[in-house]
Amino acid sequence: MPASLTDNQKSSLLSVSKDVLVTAIGAFNAYDSRTSDSVYSENSSADDFQREVERCTGPNGQWNDDSAKRLTERVFVYMAVSRNYLGSIYALVSEYPTGPGVAPITRCVAEAGGKIAWLLDNRIGPKAHARERVARLLLDESDDATRRKTIAAGLLHPDRARAGDEYRVARNKIAKPGYFWGSEIDTSSNKTVVRGQSMPKTSQFIGIARDILMPHETTAQHVYGYLSALAHPTMFAYVESLAGGANELFCAKLVNYATLAFHNELRFHSGWTHVKDTPLPECDTIKEQHDKLNALIGEIDT
Repeated sequence: MPASLTDNQKSSLLSVSKDVLVTAIGAFNAYDSRTSDSVYSENSSADDFQREVERCTGPNGQWNDDSAKRLTERVFVYMAVSRNYLGSIYALVSEYPTGPGVAPITRCVAEAGGKIAWLLDNRIGPKAHARERVARLLLDESDDATRRKTIAAGLLHPDRARAGDEYRVARNKIAKPGYFWGSEIDTSSNKTVVRGQSMPKTSQFIGIARDILMPHETTAQHVYGYLSALAHPTMFAYVESLAGGANELFCAKLVNYATLAFHNELRFHSGWTHVKDTPLPECDTIKEQHDKLNALIGEIDT
């Protein structure tokens, strides 16, 4: 990293950083408009998955396609929130372009991307392994219900009773025979395992996304660790930021990382809901701007 940046370098980094964020947000909005008429395309992975789910059974009888629809919609919500996070990064970059403020939000985008990768993991076949994918969906829903119940109770929220009821419903779907057979459920340890699936730790989602997208890449989890260090009172990261390491160049690197994570989220969702080889103009647009920022960073960071 250069000892100091020229005014022209600072201006270029901020301008291109904002351009890539605006491009990513606009691409998501365009994708939403283009695909909103139908949940997914015929013969897509999502369509195959829905038809396979309808063939599954459990102690309570035949499954319906509700879980398949919930999975696709859940992933879209994660992606939509990431879009909003990018908007928050844009606001910070525009007013106070230093790393510490951008790092926690970048971390949120990366975590959402990791969870999307886990839910839509293409290493689980859409047809033959529908039960494993539904298990992941129910585990994520149960984890969400657990957090909501705990927070609502702690804050004495007026809806805390309903949150408790929803938690019990979500837990019973995976902890008691009904949706799954008893032989598919293991609650012998502190972690519930359904069809061999269990809820990863937040940091593990990053490794899962890396293993799917870039199996030979070795830095993703370390970048995430550094983002976590900046998001928490970790002395070495705090000292680095105060010493001038968190300048426009560092901020641009975080923007680049967040945008790449968001680009991969869109790739996962569009690959899941559309047939193979369908043109993905929104992904291409984001990647083009990301590469432009990446090149500028490489040129300055010598």
